[in-house]
Amino acid sequence: MLSRFLAAQQTELHKIPVGPFFGFKRDGDAMDPGTSLSEGFIIWIGTDSLRSDPALIKELERLLVGTALDGVYISALDETREAIHLAREEFARECEAIRFDLTDTKDNAPRTFALQRQIKRLTGEYLLGDLAGRGFLPGYGFPTDVVNFDNHVFVKGEQLAPKPGDVSPTSDSANRRFHLRDTPSRQLDLAIRDYSPGTDVVVDGRVYRSAGLTLDWKRPVTEENSRNIQSLGVAWRCKNCGATGTTHVDPKVCSSCGLENLITHRYLKPAGFSCDPWEKPHDKIEEVSFIKPRTAWVAAQ
Repeated sequence: MLSRFLAAQQTELHKIPVGPFFGFKRDGDAMDPGTSLSEGFIIWIGTDSLRSDPALIKELERLLVGTALDGVYISALDETREAIHLAREEFARECEAIRFDLTDTKDNAPRTFALQRQIKRLTGEYLLGDLAGRGFLPGYGFPTDVVNFDNHVFVKGEQLAPKPGDVSPTSDSANRRFHLRDTPSRQLDLAIRDYSPGTDVVVDGRVYRSAGLTLDWKRPVTEENSRNIQSLGVAWRCKNCGATGTTHVDPKVCSSCGLENLITHRYLKPAGFSCDPWEKPHDKIEEVSFIKPRTAWVAAQ
C-alpha cells in the first residue's frame, strides 16, 4: 500500500528522508498540518473508493492467501493505517523531546550544537531504513544495516591491495562509491563484533587491523555527504523491571514501569569501519587479535 501510494505521488521510497514524510523539517520544526506524506497516506488508505476498488481487492486477496489475513483484507488495511499512525507519533515524540532539550540549552553552546546535529540526523534518515527499524516494514527484506570494512591501504604512495576502481584517500570522492563495492561487508549486528576497532580482519589471506569508523552513512558517497552527521543515541535499562530500549535523548523514567531507576549508556551507531590506510597488513593469520563482545541486554516482553 505504501509503494502504491508513493508511486501515485511520483515519489521514490528509497530516496525519501523520514522527517518530511512525517511532517518535520530538517531542524525539527513541524511542517504545516496536512502537508506531510504520512498524513496523506493515512487519509488515502481510509477512503471508501480505495477499499472498494476491484483491482486492489484482487491484488490483496492474491497477496494474503494462506496467511492469517486471508479473506480479511479490510483488517489488513486498518492495521496498516494504524501502524503508520503509531510510527508517526513515535517519531514526533522523539523530535519534540530533542526540541524541548534545546530550549533548556541556550547558554550551553556545545550541548546546543550537539542537539542540533542530532535532530538533523534524525530527520535526515532514509525513510526505508527508519520504517524497517520501527517495525512497519519487514527488516528481513531490506538490507538497511549493511556496513563496509574499508581495507584499502597505502604505504609510501603505493597501494598494497590494488583492485578495480580503487583510489587513494586524497583522490576524487565521487569515485569512492566504486571502491566501497569491493570491500568486505557485514550486517551491523555482526560487524560490531567482527570489525570492531582493535580487531584483526582477515581478507584474502591478509590481516588488517580495524582502526576506526568511517563517516559515510549515505549511499552513494559524494563530496557533499562524505562527512555526514553521525547517529548518536542513549541505550537504557531499568534496574527495577529489566526493560531495555534506545532513545535519542536522555530518558527520565522507564517506559514500562514508570520508575527512575535506569542504567544509561551513550552510543554511536557505526556507518562503517576502516583500517589505518598507512599501516601495512601482514599474512600471519594465526596472529589475529579479537575483541571480546560485551554481554547483551535481553528483555522479555
